[in-house]
Order: sequence, then C-alpha cells, then structure tokens
Amino acid sequence: MTAATSAGSPDRTATGAGQTVAVVTPAMDTLEQDVNTWSTRVGTRTLRPGQLNVVPTPDGSPAVTPADAFSVMVENTLDVEAVHGMAPDADIMSLGLSTADDGSILDSLTYAVDHTHASIVSLSLSFGNLPGQQAAYDEVYQEGALRGVGFYYASGDGGHDATGNFLTPQAGDDWVTAVGGTSLGIGPDGSREWETGWGDGASALSPDGTSWEQPQNGGGSGGGWMAGQPRPWYQQGVVSDREATGEDGKVDRTGPDVAMDADAATGMLVGGTPLYGLTSPTSDPSTWQYTERRIGGTSLSTPLFAGVQALAQQARGGEPFGFANPTLYRLADTGAFRDVTPLPGAAPATVEQRQVSADGFAPYLVQMFGQIPSTPFVPTTPEAGPGFDTETGIGVPTGDYLSLLRTG
Repeated sequence: MTAATSAGSPDRTATGAGQTVAVVTPAMDTLEQDVNTWSTRVGTRTLRPGQLNVVPTPDGSPAVTPADAFSVMVENTLDVEAVHGMAPDADIMSLGLSTADDGSILDSLTYAVDHTHASIVSLSLSFGNLPGQQAAYDEVYQEGALRGVGFYYASGDGGHDATGNFLTPQAGDDWVTAVGGTSLGIGPDGSREWETGWGDGASALSPDGTSWEQPQNGGGSGGGWMAGQPRPWYQQGVVSDREATGEDGKVDRTGPDVAMDADAATGMLVGGTPLYGLTSPTSDPSTWQYTERRIGGTSLSTPLFAGVQALAQQARGGEPFGFANPTLYRLADTGAFRDVTPLPGAAPATVEQRQVSADGFAPYLVQMFGQIPSTPFVPTTPEAGPGFDTETGIGVPTGDYLSLLRTG
C-alpha cells in the first residue's frame, strides 16, 4: 500500500519525513518485529532504528498483558501499520493506556501533548464522558491546537446510542477531526475503480445453501449529529442547514469531517502476533505466531488519515496543522477532497468468510450499499451523498490536497 494508492496522490516524494504520529492503544512486545515482517511482505520499507517508540503506559502503571488485552493489541498493530504504510518515514509513537484505578485516556492525551514530539494523535477508540469530565478533555484538545498537536478520532463502526446518533462522542467534539469510512475498489494495477460510503449489507447463506437471505446491517461508517452542540464556525458555508439539522431539530455539530477506506471487505492486510489471539484467545500468548488478516473499520480509516496528515505536514515544509478542521473545510471545494457519493447501478458485492464463533466461519454476501440497511424504528443512518454527508464528511483527500498545501 502506498500514499498513491490510498489517497490518490501522484506525489511519490512525500513520505512523512520529519513528522511524528502517536497512536493510542497498548502494544504487544512483538510490535516492531511484526511491523517489519509485514513491511517486507507487503513491499514497503522496514522501520529504521528508533523510528518506532513504544510507551507501555503514560503514568508508569503496569502494562496490560496480551492474554487480557489481545484485541486492543490487534488495534495497535493495525494503527501502526496503517500509519507506516501511508507515511513510511514518519516517526511513530505507540502510547498505551493507564491501568491505575483512577487512570483514563486523558492521561495518554496529556502525555502526548506534554512529553512527546507527536503533532498528530490517532485514536481508534470510542468512549463518552460526563459533562465535567468532557471539559477536561476539551482543555487538552485546545492546548494541543495551540501547541501544534491535532487529534483524530474514528467516527465509529455503525453503532448508535439511544437517540439514534451514529457518531461516537469524542469524534463529535468541536476540537477534534472525525474520520469516517468508505468502501474502496482498487484494480489489479493499483488504480481506484470506484468508491462509495461504507454502509454494507451482509446476507447469510440460506439453510439449504441455495440462496442468500435478506441483508442485515453489515457494518458502516459512524456519523450524525451532536445534539445540543451548535454547528462550529469551520462548518459554516460547507455543511448546509439541512445536513446539520439533527434529531433535536437544531443545527448541530455534524460528522465525520473526512473519510478514508474503512470497509473490512475492501480493507487492509494487517500482520502481527496479537492477531493469532483472534482465533485462539484462550491459548498461551507465548505460543502465538505472526498472522495476517484483512481488517477494516474506522479503526483503519483514522490512522490512514493520520498518515496522510504526516505527508501533508511534510508538504507544508514541516509546519504542523495543530487543529486541522479549519484548514480542511477551507479546502472543501478546491479539489483537495474527492466527493464520495452513492454508486449507480447494482451495489458491488463479494462473498467473504465471516467469523461467527471462536473457531468457526460462515460465508456471507457483502454488498456495498453506501448506507447501512436499517429497520424502520432506527432513526436516519449515515449515508453518502453529494457534497458533505454523514458518512464521509467533505470526502477523501486527493493528490491536489498536498499540492494545494504547498502553494498555500
């Protein structure tokens, strides 16, 4: 995978050199070896000495073990490889989570701002806070903006809360960049064949094996409105009143802001030792081996876009964005971003083996509809459409994104 393939960039000189990206999730102690094995197998350069820095916890509390947290270690491997594949010369910090009784993700964010050189922080995590707690997070986001540090959050993978909002709480904060997802078809020569919003239907095989059942929710990009949170200044003139009107009937903060490939059916090959735990979660981690699997989700699109931002900051002469949204929305109608819309005709489809138990798989027909199939009682789901939309925001970056940043 290269920047040219994933972001449509013709600029082969951008590599993220001089930039540091932090990904926030615990790492397995095999991370560097796994990334180098993966790099060799997919054809990108291996890590140079010192390029990857692993901080197990931000406060010195005991690190989690693979047996207890292999799933977030899979996330960590995905995040680091997505950044490295997109920006192979960028420095990467793998920053874990506090395990102290009073610890929180806020500890990791504060550490990233105060104790690292990272100017891009990628978080494929979903969590909410009480209003008082959220104020503390906002202070860190705003301090980051002042000090040249930007925070990028996954918009979510098709889940929704009791109000019908599909946008994860932190991704809807005014001071972060929310990254949604697309389904991306790439041809044998690496060219983009088609792209639409990530919203899939998944049909199980009928009991007699002769037909496919009705499609159910097969996953999709999170998106929607933050009730009671007015549309921020940087969305004015880009996000229309119609698009910004949420379930509360008011003009709200709407997300995601941007998008990258997220569909597991069109995702990225990830390789690492913790992936072995996906099929053998009760086995001894010391026996686990390097394993590869195609993975998607906005957990993929977010570090991919973080890698793009490393390329973009290099294109700006190394100048960090800090809080990127004002710049992103300013470039919305300049050709820097490709508008992602529904595909005409029949939805692209593929048959894939989906894991249905700890050691069992079953075939499913996955169709890329550009909107999650939903039952009538579910409020409006994210959907791709012309202009800004609640699946892909202002769109996906093109090669012009880097060139426009160079020319000011």
